Amino acid sequence: MPSAGWADRPTAMRQLEVSLTKYDTPDAWAERQAVLREEFLKGAGLWPLPQRPAVQAMVNQRRTYAGYSVENVALETLPGFYCTGNLYRPLGRKEASPIVLCPHGHFQPLGRFREEHQIRCAHLARMGATVFSYSMVGWQDSTQTTHDDPRVLALQTWNSLRAVDFLTALPRVDATRVGVTGASGGGSQALFLSLIDPRITALAPAVIVYPWTEDQGCLCEGGMPIMRAAETNAIEIAAACAPRPQLLISVGNDPTEDFPQTGWPFIQHKYQLSSAPQAVENLHLPDEAHDFGPSKRRAVYKFFARHLDLKPDAFYSPHKTGVGQGETLAEDLNSITIEPPQKLQVFSSEHPRPDNALQGSAAIAQRFDSFLSELRGNSPPAVATLPQAPVVDYSFQPASAGDEELIFTPPGFDSVGQPRTAQGPDTATLNLTILDTNTGKPTHCRVNVVGPDGHYYEPADNEWKAFSFNGVWPDAGWGNRPGKAPVRYLGRFFYCDGRASLQVPAGAVRVEVWKGFEFQPHTLTTTALAGQTQELQLQLSRSVPMQPHDYWSGDPHIHIQRMDEADDRKILGLMKAEDIHVGSILAYNEPAGPYAGLMNRMEAPQRQGTGRRSTRADGSYVIQSAQEYRSAHYGHLNLYLLDELVMPGQSHNADNWPPFGQVGQMARALGGVSLYAHGGYAQEIYADVAQGNVDGVELLQFGVYRGIGLTDWYHILNSGFRFPAMGACDYPACRKLGDCKTYVRLPAVETTPDFEQWTRGMAAGHSFFTNGPMLLFTVDGKHPGERIDIAKNATARVTARLKVRSEVAPVTHVQLIGNGRIIHEMVVPKNQGMGSWLELELPVEITSSSWLAARAYSLSELGTPDAEAHTNPVWIYQDNAAPYERQSLDVMVAAIDAQIALHKKRKFEEQAQVIAYFEKSRDILMKIRERGGASANGHPSELDVVQGMLDDPGKREHSEEELREFLKPVPAKPIPEVLQSFELVDGFSMQLVAHEPLVNDPVAACFDADGNLYVCEMRDYPYKPAEGGQPLGTLRLLKDRDGDGTFDESHVFAEHLLWAGGVAPWKGGVYVAAAPDIWYFKDTDGDNRADVQRKVYTGFGLGNQQAMLNNLIWGLDHRIYGSTAGNGGEVQHVDSQQAGSPPISVNGRDFRFHPPDDQFESITGTVQFGNTFDDWGNRFLCSESRPLL
Repeated sequence: MPSAGWADRPTAMRQLEVSLTKYDTPDAWAERQAVLREEFLKGAGLWPLPQRPAVQAMVNQRRTYAGYSVENVALETLPGFYCTGNLYRPLGRKEASPIVLCPHGHFQPLGRFREEHQIRCAHLARMGATVFSYSMVGWQDSTQTTHDDPRVLALQTWNSLRAVDFLTALPRVDATRVGVTGASGGGSQALFLSLIDPRITALAPAVIVYPWTEDQGCLCEGGMPIMRAAETNAIEIAAACAPRPQLLISVGNDPTEDFPQTGWPFIQHKYQLSSAPQAVENLHLPDEAHDFGPSKRRAVYKFFARHLDLKPDAFYSPHKTGVGQGETLAEDLNSITIEPPQKLQVFSSEHPRPDNALQGSAAIAQRFDSFLSELRGNSPPAVATLPQAPVVDYSFQPASAGDEELIFTPPGFDSVGQPRTAQGPDTATLNLTILDTNTGKPTHCRVNVVGPDGHYYEPADNEWKAFSFNGVWPDAGWGNRPGKAPVRYLGRFFYCDGRASLQVPAGAVRVEVWKGFEFQPHTLTTTALAGQTQELQLQLSRSVPMQPHDYWSGDPHIHIQRMDEADDRKILGLMKAEDIHVGSILAYNEPAGPYAGLMNRMEAPQRQGTGRRSTRADGSYVIQSAQEYRSAHYGHLNLYLLDELVMPGQSHNADNWPPFGQVGQMARALGGVSLYAHGGYAQEIYADVAQGNVDGVELLQFGVYRGIGLTDWYHILNSGFRFPAMGACDYPACRKLGDCKTYVRLPAVETTPDFEQWTRGMAAGHSFFTNGPMLLFTVDGKHPGERIDIAKNATARVTARLKVRSEVAPVTHVQLIGNGRIIHEMVVPKNQGMGSWLELELPVEITSSSWLAARAYSLSELGTPDAEAHTNPVWIYQDNAAPYERQSLDVMVAAIDAQIALHKKRKFEEQAQVIAYFEKSRDILMKIRERGGASANGHPSELDVVQGMLDDPGKREHSEEELREFLKPVPAKPIPEVLQSFELVDGFSMQLVAHEPLVNDPVAACFDADGNLYVCEMRDYPYKPAEGGQPLGTLRLLKDRDGDGTFDESHVFAEHLLWAGGVAPWKGGVYVAAAPDIWYFKDTDGDNRADVQRKVYTGFGLGNQQAMLNNLIWGLDHRIYGSTAGNGGEVQHVDSQQAGSPPISVNGRDFRFHPPDDQFESITGTVQFGNTFDDWGNRFLCSESRPLL
């Protein structure tokens, strides 16, 4: 541990004060956590952290003891460098076990060979964990370099990362439950690993967290600049592990003695910001010393039992009585074998160190650097370009009978489980309570209960019995449509409201609970005793909350009848159980084709009506009824936000007339939204895209991209059409409810999403769609559905950032897509692809209008579709032109030609009108082709209107529609884009120091002697106030409280100033030019507002807003100079030592004045705006319309 003498407590405490005030919102703290992780990796020389191959491991000399085994392990963490340790595994288990890493501290002698260390590892293994005890570099049998190696911290941290890689790839382990614990230096390593590796789900650092910074104590803790750049310390690093559960142990006889006062309140506050106040604990033992003794171990056992779902008495046989609920079984030292160091040694004469083993600091450092470089060579290029990237080729292997076995075979069994209910004397009763860790209350969810026979048991009856996953659609039951993805283990689940009671056979029973995609699934194994009732409590944690990222989940395609309020309660319960915040419940005409606009003729009738009147909500979950309008020839069209069925009361054949584009227009005219279902079935959809009559397409369904598929969707985007996609399940004709969802970004929503706002956001493409992975994507800060504009003939470099995390299925492929091409693909081992964030940041060179998006996916072990997620595009427009690739547009033309040929073969009354509709769409595409693309504004089908205006600029008789199109406002540019627009002379740099809302409309500024910045805000330019009103201009005072060079405090120093255009400091105050006056303002009482407000001069002209008094600046003669511009004036002294002096003309001249005695004189000048001096006293003026003079 760091030595108390070295620990810079005052510095650390100042850092904590800054962190409390500066990072005091959830968003600010989340950004700070990301910075801490990045700066740690940079300081350790591990940034960027590369993708890593599978670990090569030597495992030998297995020994078995009472309930556990021990093996000696050497991990080749980099070529020729080995991490040595011992693997403790539980015996006699079928279920997957959690993982616990146990790095040791600087406890002499023996390190990991110490008796207390062996006891801890063996006891955790007997509780059911797979435990890895490993040596610090230079200790025990890790002797390839010494512990004072300059790179020891980086090597140890790398070893820990590789240990997690190794452990999560082992069979029969649960890679979503990973803990780490250690004391002293082992506690430091527990903190460091948890900070940088999100696979760690719970940590317990002991006797190490107190106010220390670097360089402190041992090189393995402070030997590299891991804290310096971020100006952080051990306490903030511990807090940065939020929201993961953490147990912090402090004692009274080492430097952690005052942790309850110095560190604990800070960490509690940060966990509160991370929405996890209950996840962190402090055990303070005032009478104990710096060790990992029995009381500390007992607390760790309890902590991991709760957060890694370990049973305290798991090593008892089912026929023995265990400990009481909530208790922790004491260490049974008679059942734990303390091994001698010789037996724990990895390398010996029988198992020698490999021949390739490196020796010495220099050799290891050289190989470490080259290995990292090799790995980074497989990482993203420095700058990616689109034209050279390979085109996406999307296809998938259909699900088969083998997939059904995978979906329904419980882990630990070899055959498919069947749905069962149990009764009789040989059964037990389980009373289940499933709590949301955030609220502490029961939460709706889906539940599997696997009996000792490998079958699934459910309550004899409950409110959602009809929706249990025990049938096969369409013959019986809801959902479970054979042959449909995603292909992953689901089991035979039932739904409940967080409470359930059921009978099970006696024996080992496993309870599995799920809730949507944002919650981490939870599993608990218990022993059911015949004739007894057992109370079981499980917890579900929203481990990947999307609300802080402004995303809300929804499923826009669900078919369940709504007859009354009881149905609504059931449906809302299902929405909660699958965590679907926005649900669209659709009626539909069956069969597809014949249509009658009457609700009693619909399947899944919505007796509560459709549209706004049908809206019902429960907490943050909301449903509204809508319609699926179906044809066998045109496709299926989902219609939202309509207060009645489309074409109410009418009867006709939807296979003939009207075409779906006209139905979409009807919906839009009534304030509705229309989206093609099922990928449009690749039918009429191409024609409707061309005319812009439909708002988007339901693309991700049944775990695959349907209808037009991914390839043709890309072609549509490449042709310049902003045509958003989304995901939906089509329940019950799918695998399960909510198996595909859409996440819409709603920045202003905090509690309950508005159904209409969510739906319109989906139709605008502000979303990603998924069957499990949470996928965040931005380009230069722009989110999906937003646009970036670049100049004509410019080559722009944008930065694409994506993050993906899945709790329900591993992600193995992460792609950055541009114009239908794979710009970069990150391939991830399955054991690293679930339960932690995968991140990619890549600069992309843009030479023409483009779109960028992100995709993440994986396949099942049988090669069939599993995880899948995709964002809508971020659009990049060059010179106001839409993206255009002729070959993509030709694909659309060919698809429309195929539809025209199809309808020409049919015979129906409206055939000529339908063909004319399709031919109009074809004509639009051909005009786009002729002109080499469409405009970025409006819809490409409006190309004629826009182009006509551009071709005839002298035309004066424009329609209102044309004018609205032509005069669309240009949105404000984002700050990063603004900064990139500046060109700097070599040797100069530019830094953003303040922006809205700290300052608005700044035109002039100056610093005072204390580094404060005074800014003139010309908020009312170019208007004078209305009669009787006051000017809106202000003088703003900005302060940098933490000295980081960025202003973080803003005050209105003076206000009601007309066109304030110049400011200069003087003796604690400032002079301000605000025509027709020059003022002197000063704060004498410390309230950051000017209480001295002295009008020194007046009489400057006001005639032309573009030629006003401006630019006050000090000259070398200790006078303040100003520019009069073109308004001139007769200047008089007011509150001045020279009051009563004759007026001074500044017509056609500039001026200067002497603050000590207020002497004022006119000088030569002037031009429009600008006034400065060089180092030799030469004065320079400039104009907005002329070059520098």
